[in-house]
Amino acid sequence: MSSLTSNAAVDRYVSFKGIDYDGNVRRVLDHLERYRRRDPQHRLLDYLARQRSLTSGARRDDLLLLHSLVNPIRDLFEAGSDQPALADLDRLEQECF
Repeated sequence: MSSLTSNAAVDRYVSFKGIDYDGNVRRVLDHLERYRRRDPQHRLLDYLARQRSLTSGARRDDLLLLHSLVNPIRDLFEAGSDQPALADLDRLEQECF
């Protein structure tokens, strides 16, 4: 078994191989969508949804969008004491930002 397929942490500064960018982004977006279903009027969550729905102009890719809003997203997850969401956000930050 190679170190890239083990449970060892992947170091993006050594290689981008083995980093599941799409999966990391998807997991955080899934948490945010869960929050949005509970509070569709939440300003941050509404902004994220609007940015993701743009089809032209200033539409951002999801990784860049999450990167630009990582601190308010962290505040949201911390306010909810949401350890699984925080763990996924930490992983996204560590591996992808």
